[in-house]
Amino acid sequence: MLQRIQSIFLTLASGLIAASYFLPYGQVNGTVLRSYGAKVDGTYLDTVCSYWFHIPLFLACVLSLWALFSYSNRARQMAIVRSTFILFATAFGLLAFYIMDAQTVLQGTYAVGISVALPFAAMLCNWLALRAIRKDDQLIKSVDRIR
Repeated sequence: MLQRIQSIFLTLASGLIAASYFLPYGQVNGTVLRSYGAKVDGTYLDTVCSYWFHIPLFLACVLSLWALFSYSNRARQMAIVRSTFILFATAFGLLAFYIMDAQTVLQGTYAVGISVALPFAAMLCNWLALRAIRKDDQLIKSVDRIR
């Protein structure tokens, strides 16, 4: 059912991931690191890991939306949500490489931006959704035992 609490968590997770594409990831010496790259003196900074962390984040967003609409099969829904944790871990690692690479190229210190925290919040929402799905599944199984 789409009116359950896990639906709210999954929708919020997808929205947080989508919002992370539009907000800055931080600053290095006044240069803002965005999802489309960092602009230095009118040219874009070409780092090794510039865009690779977007792929697992995008896939996690798509899987969260897929889990939202696969409410009729709770086992599949839990498996989909569990697989997003692997994608989040991959994205966090690639994001760390992107930040370290930008820090090396720009020769400065890194100041954290809001988009670094949004995927962590989305992962927390997916974890809460997984708990709610598991709770619903246990409730259904306990009712089936009574019959």
